[in-house]
Amino acid sequence: MENSSGRLVQSGTSASSTKLVGRAFEQNMKVIRSWLMDDEISTIGIYGMGGVGKTTLLQHICNELLERQDISRSVYWVNVPQGFKIEELQDLIAKYLHLDLSSKDDDLSKAVKLAKELAKKQKWILILDDLWNSFEPQEIGIPIPLEGSKLIMTTRSEMVCRQMNS
Repeated sequence: MENSSGRLVQSGTSASSTKLVGRAFEQNMKVIRSWLMDDEISTIGIYGMGGVGKTTLLQHICNELLERQDISRSVYWVNVPQGFKIEELQDLIAKYLHLDLSSKDDDLSKAVKLAKELAKKQKWILILDDLWNSFEPQEIGIPIPLEGSKLIMTTRSEMVCRQMNS
């Protein structure tokens, strides 16, 4: 995992003991919770090999967030297809926002509409699960800076985390 101050923690463990895996899982949960409460951190990246529990970790975090309205009013979970196109990711995010993006709109028009819709929401958390490639958030319509909001992603690549400034 990496936060905006450059600290990295890799998800998962190679220990065969269930007790150690549980302890590492709880430790990672605690770290993510602290980053969610830190206003200085807006983008959180969780990276690790396939199958180490990145998505499971975020599912637990997401469930906690849905129960705690003091942290965020809206939580959006998007499964990112491998090799996605900008338009495809925009449409997936728009679906969760209940925003109709016209198929006639170009990527830039869609990005403007998404950014306006996200800006209307005071506090939100966007979770992008299984990100394989980096992108410029503004190209999609994710407003930067993320004032009061968070972008969380899982990926197999530490480089994607770094490129996304997480």
